[in-house]
Amino acid sequence: MSGPSKITARSGIVPHDLPTPPAAAASKKGTSQMTEPAQRDATEEEAVPAQADGYFACIAFMGHNEYTGYVTEVVKHGQPAFHVDLPEKLWGGNPLAFVEYAATAWFSERPLTEVSVRKAWEAAQQRAAERARQEAEWRRADEQCALTGGGGGGEAWSGDTADGGPF
Repeated sequence: MSGPSKITARSGIVPHDLPTPPAAAASKKGTSQMTEPAQRDATEEEAVPAQADGYFACIAFMGHNEYTGYVTEVVKHGQPAFHVDLPEKLWGGNPLAFVEYAATAWFSERPLTEVSVRKAWEAAQQRAAERARQEAEWRRADEQCALTGGGGGGEAWSGDTADGGPF
């Protein structure tokens, strides 16, 4: 392989002599006052998310932090890192639902398909909606019991037994 190269977060070798993408070339034209390292960092941070080839995976990091989503490898402050777009961002519309970890914190990962991640996310959404419905029903039942002053079952709950004694 000719030309200089760099090692990415997954230890793959990427040649530096790849053609500059049009978006990165346009951003370099408008930033002529920046120094060379600043230009390189700004270009990398802008260009990588737009053109990065990612994959769906369940990825774990040190500290028992496990995330499922769309994983891309990015460069943050000159260091390799992982950017994980969570299902809430992908399909729920929450732009803040992502996490980023340094590549040195990587522990394990399992590749997944987009279909399986989406099915799991939709199932979790349905479970959350069902739980919210149940809790609302239980809250209404508690409020009804408080209004009627009963325990709901008709039993006396003052510690009394049928013969009037405590046991």
